[in-house]
Amino acid sequence: MILGGPNHLLQTIYHEGCPALLAVTIDETSGKIATASSQEVYVYRPYGKQEGLLKWSLQCVISRPEQEPEDVTLSWGTDEELLIGSSSLRLFQTASEDVEIWNRRLPKPVKLAQFSYDANFIASTGRYDRLVKLWRRQSFGADDTRFDYTYLPHSTAVTAIRWRRPHTRQQASDHVLYSICGDHKVRIWASTNPHGVHGLQLWAEIDMRTSIQPRQPNPTARSCDRFAFIIDSQDFTSATTAAIERAANAQSQDHHALDHLNEVAKNSPELLVVLDRYGHMSAWGLENVGCKVRKPTDIFNIAHVENLALAFSGPITPADVNSQMSSFYCGQSDAPFTLLVHHFDGRIEWLECRLDEFFDPLPQQRRVQRTTLWTGHDGSIKKIVRSISGKAIISRTNDNDALVWAQGHDGSNLGLTPSSSLSSAEHIHRSWLLRGGIFVVNLHRRSISLWDARSSPAVQLASVPFGLEGQVMCLVQLPEDHISSTDVHLAALTTKNQGIVWTFSLPKDSDSISESHHSSTHWIEQFCTFSLDVKENISFMLPVDPAGSAAWISSALDTFSKDIAISYSMKGELRSWTAALNVEARSVAWLSTAAVETSIESPSLASASSTRKAAL
Repeated sequence: MILGGPNHLLQTIYHEGCPALLAVTIDETSGKIATASSQEVYVYRPYGKQEGLLKWSLQCVISRPEQEPEDVTLSWGTDEELLIGSSSLRLFQTASEDVEIWNRRLPKPVKLAQFSYDANFIASTGRYDRLVKLWRRQSFGADDTRFDYTYLPHSTAVTAIRWRRPHTRQQASDHVLYSICGDHKVRIWASTNPHGVHGLQLWAEIDMRTSIQPRQPNPTARSCDRFAFIIDSQDFTSATTAAIERAANAQSQDHHALDHLNEVAKNSPELLVVLDRYGHMSAWGLENVGCKVRKPTDIFNIAHVENLALAFSGPITPADVNSQMSSFYCGQSDAPFTLLVHHFDGRIEWLECRLDEFFDPLPQQRRVQRTTLWTGHDGSIKKIVRSISGKAIISRTNDNDALVWAQGHDGSNLGLTPSSSLSSAEHIHRSWLLRGGIFVVNLHRRSISLWDARSSPAVQLASVPFGLEGQVMCLVQLPEDHISSTDVHLAALTTKNQGIVWTFSLPKDSDSISESHHSSTHWIEQFCTFSLDVKENISFMLPVDPAGSAAWISSALDTFSKDIAISYSMKGELRSWTAALNVEARSVAWLSTAAVETSIESPSLASASSTRKAAL
């Protein structure tokens, strides 16, 4: 997916029949995009920009060696050079066609490999490697491309590397590399001696753990987890200038935060922003990076704020610990500052803010606003089921991974955002959402399970086996005899017209999640079994789309009752069904409310709504 903003889709490119994509990178100069799978690398060239119809088309496909591991990393150099890193480093010239101009076999596959902005250096590191290999270019000729290398040592495994984005032409030759490793320290490597043997030297290091010191220490709100991102000097200076212009146009009287930012931005420093999971943030300015004699004032604190509510400021998951962040500013005077957060489970968040509010030391109610969340499954979606209220859906894949999506979690009351996830060891045959999607019922081949989706991932509360003749066709919620009931009844029907009803005793809304998980309540209980009295076996039965009001009926059962399911036979007979429970007798009565001979033999698909409309 190629986007021109948080809600502006430019183009979607499909890789039909190829393995999953593992890496992507864009060349900021030429606009070319490269993606990689376990077998091939695809290079796309932009066209139509002058006509106002910007699109990308496939330029070439570069095959990867058969024995290479899946891990692959991509990076663009100058003059449309593309670096492909895996068990070897391969450099291609893609200006007209793909031509390999350099290849170096490695003793260990690389996990990260990045060109510097002038392509004079390559920084690479392997998985769990505590050394960064620094490749220095000796020549730029296509027929004689050569590199030598040195090492940048770290105390533990390196987790991230990043080159400084140059602000001026002189900065392009003043190479600065930021690295983060498992000891929670950010190391700054600079070319303090351009003619030295090592290329880059350690200029400074910042301990992210000690950089955050909460003003009101709380033993229960302490975490060793740290998240960091760099704000380039050009982005910081441009965003600060735009904030000052907006304040002048608005004739604002409170310029304390802006005056502080303006004073900091005069020397065009880079910024290192460090956060923890509880909303504490510390920002550090970096000036004169690369000077031979570093002064104590070259690294200085800009702000320390609290209550910075980001998405992982609540209960944290292993996926959140590995979150990577990237910031940028598009340069327009009315544009906000943007922060992208890429989580380990694939979620990408687009966050926006104003720098004067983000770094304001005074309490702010909302410093950052989430504009967009991109997420989903890593496999093809097999089925989607909607809740009765229509404000929640559950989607699942062939791998029995499911996501519960709820409306209104993004603050707009419109967008659907994932509220929980679950992964089942058993095959999920059917699913049903209860109480607006906070509980999930999964029907398996020979069992039924109840999941608490108030947390993510969802927690399985109970699983009950069952035995019925025939293959289970559907799972449908039955109408209750009184609206105040805390129990829910669901029924399943097989191809032999045999069925079973279960009672689900759900936790109260006031019960905490931990109380529910440790309760001895029998969440699922078999209510009764039944059989449908029809002349011929039903070919298929499915619930009507449940969106609308919940079905509550009296003890009377007639054709005016709300339909809950439809069925069809091989000969094309279409029937609608309703049902009524008898709690005292522990039985269920079914009634066919309508029957239609459609003359459609062996139907393959059907759908029905609660307004008594059906499609076959």
